Amino acid sequence: MPDTMRPTLRSYLVVAALAVLFAPTTVEAQLRRGRQNQATAAWAPVSVGVRFGYDQNSNGEVVGAHAHIPVLRSGRVELAPSADMTFVQGAKDYQYGLDVAVVSGGREGGLYLGGGIGYRDTVATSGGSGERSTLFGYSVLAGGRTGTDSLFQIMFELRWIFLQDTGTIRYRPVPITLGIAFPLWGRG
Repeated sequence: MPDTMRPTLRSYLVVAALAVLFAPTTVEAQLRRGRQNQATAAWAPVSVGVRFGYDQNSNGEVVGAHAHIPVLRSGRVELAPSADMTFVQGAKDYQYGLDVAVVSGGREGGLYLGGGIGYRDTVATSGGSGERSTLFGYSVLAGGRTGTDSLFQIMFELRWIFLQDTGTIRYRPVPITLGIAFPLWGRG
């Protein structure tokens, strides 16, 4: 074979580049008889909403907003950022948190357990001076919710908040809330 007819490395690279460029982006295969095509489930929807309740240790009403962002496709594990305002005697406490929750039924709802971190802006530790302080803390939560296949979800939650650097005052808020959330997609 003459040297001019012999393929070179450059020609192999050109053929490979053309094959990659014109290759199909999706490939469908035939299924054997009797087998069903396994469709992958869509991601569980992100839901956002509001909640109302009572903080029994702070003796105040709670109003807040929350979101639930799935980490797994099934919705069994989710991130739950939240912001709450507690109306305590003559003042307001603000709580900002990020929790991770494990939902027993995923997108169908059910019981959930979780925990996370947060900050609370409060006057409760000032000893009556009225000065605000921002405290770091941990939270543990337990609750239940309905599924994401309807127009809205109903949620019930009990949360224990463990604040750091509270000084001599033992301040442990425990809000009980009832909320409503709206899935952003995938409603029944």
